[in-house]
Amino acid sequence: MRILLLRHGITEANEKHLYCGSTDLPLSPAGRAALRRQEMPAPGTRFITSGMRRCNETLEALFGTVPYEIEPDFREIDFGDFEMKSYEMLKDDPAYQAWLTGDNEKNVPPNGESGEHMTRRALAAFARVQKAGRDAVIVTHGGVIAALMAAWFGYYSGHSAAKGGLDQLVGMMKEAGAFFGTHIAPWLMLALAVIVPVVCIPIYRRAKKLVAAWDGEDEDVSDAVDRKLSAVIWLTSAAFILSYFLIAASYSGGFATFDSKDSTIIFFIGVAAFFGIMAEATVIQQKCVDTTKQMNPEKKASVYDMRFQKKWLEDCDEAEKLMIGKCAFKAYAATNAVCTILAIVLAVCALVFDIGFLPSLMVCLVWIVNLSVYCKEAMRYSKVGSKIS
Repeated sequence: MRILLLRHGITEANEKHLYCGSTDLPLSPAGRAALRRQEMPAPGTRFITSGMRRCNETLEALFGTVPYEIEPDFREIDFGDFEMKSYEMLKDDPAYQAWLTGDNEKNVPPNGESGEHMTRRALAAFARVQKAGRDAVIVTHGGVIAALMAAWFGYYSGHSAAKGGLDQLVGMMKEAGAFFGTHIAPWLMLALAVIVPVVCIPIYRRAKKLVAAWDGEDEDVSDAVDRKLSAVIWLTSAAFILSYFLIAASYSGGFATFDSKDSTIIFFIGVAAFFGIMAEATVIQQKCVDTTKQMNPEKKASVYDMRFQKKWLEDCDEAEKLMIGKCAFKAYAATNAVCTILAIVLAVCALVFDIGFLPSLMVCLVWIVNLSVYCKEAMRYSKVGSKIS
């Protein structure tokens, strides 16, 4: 037995991001145009709809004029006083905020229906379909499908979607992202600008003291200095990367960031902190390089040089180059693993949350560059044997 759950096509309410449960809307012109005729399922398959016009019209668009049954318990949740209103229309309504922030299942919109009640009736209707023992095509609503998924699998996204549909879940996530970018990210950058020197400078000074007392022979001291300087480089580099994310989050709201004086001031505080982190990280890393040069006078490279990494590698001995090669391979393998996971997660998010293909494209570009550089260098070195150029 196979049971296929289908959500109805797009309506005007979907296009305008309105709550639409008990309102009996037809498909919009765009909704009709998006649907394509499907192959008929196996003989004996039951066709079932919630009885709402948008579901009946979807069934006809997909399978033509076929006999179908109406199961009212597959209807969308009744949003009561919130029907045919958007998040923007309701966000300042105390009753709406209480509904959003309370128990997902038990909260009831004024003159509406609770998620718990809708889930119970939908599960009961589905059980009746199962009991019949026949294949079935059920054309229902996004909230109903999400509630069934949540009941079966317990996904948080299913509960959220059952309460207001995926459009509302996406809207809430965007609101949370905008709040983070406008009100939190700039202050996190400011905190980071303070934390970087507070944490890194004491570690650097301890390494500096060890170098001052070093006799030029004790490898334990040399190793301890390397570990401390490596930790400082690691921390400042991580702060460098994190600051890029936070500055991007700060202006992700676009020009709306400058709609108010307060948000504009906070934004420029974040910008100042961003450049502060850049300066701090660069200076501290150069101090670490200078300290390393004290122990290894043959090294001449400077962080301020655009070709620093290449020159530093040229100054390394064979043992150091071997160590760098091993570390680079581990980094390459880790990047491949992370890109694989991110590509899968973003593909799912593109399907569920309509985030578009750009995030996946960025991850895949990083992945391709990482793989291409590794393969190119491997082919180059295979031509010259084990010689390090």
